[in-house]
Amino acid sequence: MHNRAADWCEKRKLELEEIQPLSVAAYIEQLGAEASKPTVKQHLAAIRKLFDYLTTGGILESNPASSVRGPKYVVRRGKTRCCRPRRRASCSTRSRPPP
Repeated sequence: MHNRAADWCEKRKLELEEIQPLSVAAYIEQLGAEASKPTVKQHLAAIRKLFDYLTTGGILESNPASSVRGPKYVVRRGKTRCCRPRRRASCSTRSRPPP
C-alpha cells in the first residue's frame, strides 16, 4: 500500500482484512482536501490495483476499493495544431499514409 495510505490505516488501527469501502472512501476524501484531483485519482488507482492483487492471490475475499469513486477530472483542451496556419496544408499532406 502507498506509504500515505498505510500511515492513514495505522493511525486508525485498521488491519488489512478490516478495510471496508467506507474506509477507502474516507481516505480518498481526506486526500482530496490535501492533493489535486489527478493525484487523488492516481492514489485510488494504486489502491485498487493492490487490492485486486490481494483478491486474486486469495489473501482477501473482495476488493474494498472497487466500488469507491474518485473525483471527476476531465482534461479539456482543444486539438493541437501541427504547425502554423499558413503551413497547415503541407502538414496534413505529410501526416497522411502513402496511397
